[in-house]
Amino acid sequence: MIMKNKYFFGFLFILVLLSVIIWQRNLTSRNIISKEERGYYLSNGTGIYAMIENDTLDNITINLEISQGNARKIKEQYEDYDFINENLEMYAAIQNIVGIAEVYIGEYRQAYARLKDTIDFIEDKELVHKDNILVVLYNNVGAMNLYYSHTKERDEYLEKAYELCQEPYMSLVIQANQSMRIGEHATRKQQGIMLREMEKLIKAAKKMEGNDGLVQYVVERYLEGGYMTVSQEERAIKKLNEYIIQIPDLPEYNMIKTEMLGQLGYGYNLTGEYDKAIQVLEQSITTAQKTVDENSQELAREYGRLAKSYGKKGEWEIAREYLKKMIPGCKEMLLREQGMLYFNIGHCSWEMEDYEESKRNYFKSYICYCLYDQEIDPEGTNFEYSYPIHDYLEKFYKAEEVEISYAAWMEKEMMEIGLEPDQWLVN
Repeated sequence: MIMKNKYFFGFLFILVLLSVIIWQRNLTSRNIISKEERGYYLSNGTGIYAMIENDTLDNITINLEISQGNARKIKEQYEDYDFINENLEMYAAIQNIVGIAEVYIGEYRQAYARLKDTIDFIEDKELVHKDNILVVLYNNVGAMNLYYSHTKERDEYLEKAYELCQEPYMSLVIQANQSMRIGEHATRKQQGIMLREMEKLIKAAKKMEGNDGLVQYVVERYLEGGYMTVSQEERAIKKLNEYIIQIPDLPEYNMIKTEMLGQLGYGYNLTGEYDKAIQVLEQSITTAQKTVDENSQELAREYGRLAKSYGKKGEWEIAREYLKKMIPGCKEMLLREQGMLYFNIGHCSWEMEDYEESKRNYFKSYICYCLYDQEIDPEGTNFEYSYPIHDYLEKFYKAEEVEISYAAWMEKEMMEIGLEPDQWLVN
């Protein structure tokens, strides 16, 4: 009897042990995102976008097409689909795909308007999967706001997405998009807190993604950028080099690798290692060109970083060449950033003693800054950005020795550029 009980309890113990093992495996499998699920997410390096789950659409193939540089083809294929009266969930999924494709082809404002309009439309409807759809749309608009000054609106959309989200991995994606700003005016203590939060997020992502996930790579790029803002360039450079060699050589990782290489090149510029910067930035540009074209802000940023490397070496002609390559990708950037671009082209031209080109670009810079000042202060009392450009323009005015006032000379020169008087300000 004792022997029978012994065998019985032994058998019971094995059953319990097996149950625990099976439970742990199920728990692990629920926590680790599958390859198929990964196909619903893609990153252009600066944000992580999600697709709306739909049985009709092949999201994995669409993701791959966009990553392989065929975003324009995807937009053309889907933008004329009209499911408003037939299937509202399909309509939302299609609009979301077209919006993501527009981000990749540099049509940021159109993408932003499209997704906001889709949100407004879906919020008023009764749908079975309404919350899931809105989580994706809120996240994607929030990620897209990285291109604009609407930081408050961006934060609000991401907060809505996070509050509504019930899916663990999507929650990580939203948190990643929320974490991507180390405030330039934050205190050292605030920056330290933000960096620690990013490190926690990376650890959580590794548990769900394994070792090659979108979230951990994108957040790591911003984390190391954050360390550079607190003067820990050597630490950031070391970590970026470690991560870059781990990134899979697959199309869906092209833009993440671009951003990692770009951040590394930026780090080398900070430490004065300009030849190393040039080497990795050339690689970042080649990698980006596999997925995006000249209209991409991400590619434009890499051109700008490379231009800075050549400028630091005094190779002004090459620097100016790369700055000019930025222009197509900067057309939807803030006027402040466009002003800086033309200012830098003007500076390179000045160093090359190409004074006419220098003057023309300083004027373009001035006009952008004037319009930006108007944008942020419609009352016209703040000339924070445009006023300093006068120091450069006055050099040309004095050198030309004209017999008209400086204000009259400014008006004449800007009219020659082709702008009407109501498009600029004379301070």
